[in-house]
Order: sequence, then structure tokens, then C-alpha cells
Amino acid sequence: MLRVDPLRDDDPRSVGPYELRGRLGAGAMGRVYLGHTSDGRAAAVKLVRSEYADDPEFRRRFRQEVAAASSVRGAHTARLLGADTESDRPWLASEYLPGPSLRDLVEDAGPLPPSRVAELSAGVARALEEIHRAGVVHRDLKPANVMLDEHGAPKLIDFGIARAADVTSVTATGMLVGTPSYVAPELVHGSDATPASDVFALGVIMAFLSTGRTPFGDGPSTTILYRIAHNEPDLDGVDPSLRDLVARCLDKRPLARPSGYAVTAELTSLAGADATVPHTPRLPLPTVHSGHRRTGLAVGLGAAALAVAAVVAVILWPKATPATGTASDDPSTPPPPTTTSTPRPIQPACTGKPSVTGSGSTMVNNAMDAVVNAYAAACSSRTARYTGNGHGAGEVDFTQGKTDFAILDRPLPAGSGVLQAAQGRCKEGAVHQLPLFVHPLVIATRLPGVDSLALDAPTVAKIFMGRVTTWNDPAIRERNAGVALPDRPIGVFYRSDQTVTNTAFQRYLADAGQGNWPGAPGVRFTGVGGTGVGSESDMSTTMNSTPGSIGYMSWQSATVTRLNTVALDVAGTPAAVSQESVARAVARAAESTDLGTDPYALGRVAEPGAYPLAMIGIAVVCGSYADPATATAVRDLLTVMLRAPEASEIGYVPLPDKLRAGVAEKIATITG
Repeated sequence: MLRVDPLRDDDPRSVGPYELRGRLGAGAMGRVYLGHTSDGRAAAVKLVRSEYADDPEFRRRFRQEVAAASSVRGAHTARLLGADTESDRPWLASEYLPGPSLRDLVEDAGPLPPSRVAELSAGVARALEEIHRAGVVHRDLKPANVMLDEHGAPKLIDFGIARAADVTSVTATGMLVGTPSYVAPELVHGSDATPASDVFALGVIMAFLSTGRTPFGDGPSTTILYRIAHNEPDLDGVDPSLRDLVARCLDKRPLARPSGYAVTAELTSLAGADATVPHTPRLPLPTVHSGHRRTGLAVGLGAAALAVAAVVAVILWPKATPATGTASDDPSTPPPPTTTSTPRPIQPACTGKPSVTGSGSTMVNNAMDAVVNAYAAACSSRTARYTGNGHGAGEVDFTQGKTDFAILDRPLPAGSGVLQAAQGRCKEGAVHQLPLFVHPLVIATRLPGVDSLALDAPTVAKIFMGRVTTWNDPAIRERNAGVALPDRPIGVFYRSDQTVTNTAFQRYLADAGQGNWPGAPGVRFTGVGGTGVGSESDMSTTMNSTPGSIGYMSWQSATVTRLNTVALDVAGTPAAVSQESVARAVARAAESTDLGTDPYALGRVAEPGAYPLAMIGIAVVCGSYADPATATAVRDLLTVMLRAPEASEIGYVPLPDKLRAGVAEKIATITG
């Protein structure tokens, strides 16, 4: 049970409407107290340290914490009860959960039976779904931060880590946020915390509940972190029914780990139908970054235990509206008509081989998590597995017959050796390339004081060719009448790695830039000047710390990192990014070309209201398989892929009706 210590002389006696009764803990950001309202309701009250209260950056991030906490509403997270972000010393109050915690449970009772491990872990996985849906990464998930309520159900809490203070104090000292045994390997190497980091910690929790110990042993912090980064986990004692899932959660590669939703689905089936509360609508997020990199191995440890509503380093994902900073607020811009509708239910046959496998693009990892689980739900006796190992690896796996299908970032070129190899592994040489996932790409800016900006392709090309160098250049002013553009240099950022993002961006400039983009549109950036960054995470992080910057990235990344997105001028009308505007461009492009072999045709669309910049994930399958059972399984999975509504909830754009119908016809022709 949670320990309550007496108040000290320097502790306040009240905060907001709460009379303080005792101390519950302390951390880098502040102290946590047990408080009561006048009618006797208990709450956990976090009071910020005075040294942070005068820091404007801290205030900003604390407001984000409160906003995130208020948006997290689920059966497995502690509730936010109140907050004051503007008082001399900001505070927030959350549901008081006296415990015990999962740590207490195992310390008192020892390792738990597999069914109880699955039941409790399913609740924690559901909590991760809830906070990830709100755009939150916990970053200190551990048994002490999971409390049992009066019914024995787990609830996720957090209070010891300096969330809002993280960007100034923790990063500045090179400290790694988290508890050593539960820190994901990518954090040890200095990368950003993402939802996959929380899934790693959940894997450690499952091992701890099963064995009473953590899978990377005890010892000094640096020793544990070294083992996490370089050694395989010790899963002796983990029940065989759980071991494979735990091992996948503990994969060194973040993209190879299952999502919180996928973990929930597997654990729920293991624990039984009564293990968790009814499923609420979910929004599993793409890669969500904290916005700042960690640089050291020192570990900042929070010391205490109490519930503060999963308040964490926060970035929010708007669920139904375009990102801010677009031209969508301009009343002169007509909204594009909706070109998609809810797909009619198409039931798979569920008579194919027991397991179907695929690999390839990492761009579709989150969507494929949803697809794999929808397939398992539709065909309870069948399973599917997708490995996001990259475009090139996906090509090799499919052409060598290691997988049944591939999802690729770009088509297999006509007449190429890789297409011939794919034809060679398929019966009768029949290969289908099906456009299934539409992933919007945006031009993002960080321009203080300018929330809405419109540009046309020629101007964007000139910016990235170093020919337009200041934000108040006449070419920019022309399309932004009434906007107070600053007289400051444009900080250009481009992707220096080889990525399909470069291909899509440069193809758009080559097609729509009216001759202002002379470079070859390939996976390497061919512009002039600017600063290269090696990943999408680095792009958003660097831009966030660079006022006056411009770059390009997925719509998801720009949204969750709160960068403004540029409306693209098409036929004299600014088109803001939205599911409707992208779908309109896809529909028009599909009228004149096969997007399965020409996925960059959106840049040639010149229709008002059509947003012309997106990447398309292409499913590569055999038109005919040697094994009829494989053909049936692939056909079933593609059917689920085509109809899955979850993709649109996490930033992908549903296929327009006519295109979807055409793809469905091709899927129906797959034989064996």
C-alpha cells in the first residue's frame, strides 16, 4: 500500500481547493501530497517546485501536460481532477489510488500465474493505448507506476519524473529519463522516446510479473543499461504462452515491437474474455517523439509512488481536424468534396493457410498493426504477421519466397531485375502491385507569429534550391496577403538519408514546379544549400528548435510535434492538408494512371481543393500462387487491409470509392 508521510514544516497546508494531509512522494518536478476537498474526497496533488514556476518554457510544457492528462479518459488510467497552470506555483490533482502497486503485489505474493500476468498486462497495454491515443509517451513505465484499484484492476499512474522540466534540466545534464531496468535500448543510445519505448517497458513488466525479477538482471545502473543495449533478455521462468510476446516487446528494434493495441489483443485472448473492460474506440499513434534527444547514460530516478493521471512529456494528435497553421481557416477556400465513404463490409473466407506473412515498408507499421489484429478478429483460426524491415528487405523477402506479400514504398520498376525475380516466384509470372495506404506528406514550418502560410510548388522549389532565401520575399508575399511575414532568413532542412520521403517531395516539385526543380527525383535530395538531417525524427526535432525553419515530413510527424503545415497552391487555390483534400487528389490521379505503378502522380493533379503531396504504400502480391491455401489467405488479408477503418484514424487516407472498388476487383482475381 502507498505510504503517506507527515507534512514537514516547509510544506504548504493547502493547494487550491485541497487541504493537504500528508506527503506521498517527490520527484524532479515537484512534490506529491495527499489532499482532501471540503466534502472529504481524496486526491493526489502535485505541486511544482518554485524554481520551475518562473521558467516560461516549463510553463508551456506544463500546460501541455495538463491538456494531455485531461484528454486521457479510460478504465486503466488515473483521472485528472483539477489543475491550475497559471498560479504562482502550478499544480494538478488526480485520482488517489492507495494501491497496492504491481511491485508490491509481486514482492508480497511472488511470481504470478500466467493467466493473472496476462490479465494485468492486458490492462496496462490498454492504458498505453489510452495515453498513446492522446499523443502521450509515458517514459517511466514500471510496476511501481501501476496501481490496483479496489476491484484489483490495474491503473497506470506517473509522478516521479520531471516531464515539463525535461527539456531544460534533464536534457541539459545529459540524463536519461526512466528507471534503468525498464529503459528501452534506443533511449540508451540517445534516441527519442516513442510509444515503442513504452511497449519495451511493458515487456519488462510482463517478465517481472512472471518471474519476480527483471530480464536484464540487477547491478549498477550503467551495467543494466549496457545489458539492455547489447545483451538478450533472460526469459527463463516466463510461461511459454507468454514468452514469444514478451520477446517481441523486448526486441532491440523499436519498429519490430508490436503496438499497444496488438499487445492488448494478444493478452486479452490469453487472459479470457473477462480480463478487461469492453474495448473503447482507439486511436493508436504513429511514431510520437518527445522532441528532444537524450545524450547520456546517467539515469534520473523518481522516488515515490502516487497517481497523477498519466501526466507525461506531451505532444497531442488532433483527432478530427487538420493541423494548425494551414490555410483551412480561410473562408475563401472552399472545402473539397468528400470522395470516400465507409467501405461496405466484405467478409474474408477464412479458409486459407493458418499463417500469412509479409514485410517491407516501415511507413505502414501502425496501419499494419491494426490490419493484423482485424484479420485475427475476422478469422479467429488464422494469423498474420508483418515485419516493418524496410523497402529493400521487403523486396528481397518477397522475391525469394520468404514472405507471402510485401508492402513497398515505391513500385517494382517495369523491366527491372527485381520485378523479374518477383514474377519468377509467382505462378505464371503474375504480379499485382496494389495501392493500399495513402500517407500524406507536408511542408512544415516553424515561423513565430505566422500560423497560416500558403506556397506554390515553384516557390517551394526555389526555397529548396537556395533562390528564395528570406520569409518576406515577394514570391511568398504574393500568396500570403495580409500576413505579417518577417524579414528573416529561411532555415532550410532536408533529408540527407536515402528515403522515399525525398522521392515523393522531389517528384512533386519536378511535376508541379514549372521547371524550377532541375534535380532528379530520387531517394537522395538533390537541392542546393540547407542543412541535412538523417531521419524524420531529427527533422522535426531540429526544426522545433530553429525559428524560421522549413522542411518536409509526414503529416503525422508535423502534427504530433506541433509544426505548422503549408497549404499548397493548386490552380490558384490554397489546398490545406486533410483527409478529404488528399483523397480528392488521389481520386483525380487514379482516373488517368495506375497508382500501383505510378504512385507519384498526385503532383500532376491541378484541381482546386486537391492536396497533391502524399506517399503511397503498395502491396506486392502474386496474381497466382502455387499453393491455393496461400492465395486464399493473401486474398483474405488484403480484403481486411482494404476495408480496415483504423488506418484513417491514425493519419492514413482511405482510398476513394472508385479506386477502392478497382483494387477490390484485382484482389478477387488472386488464385492458386
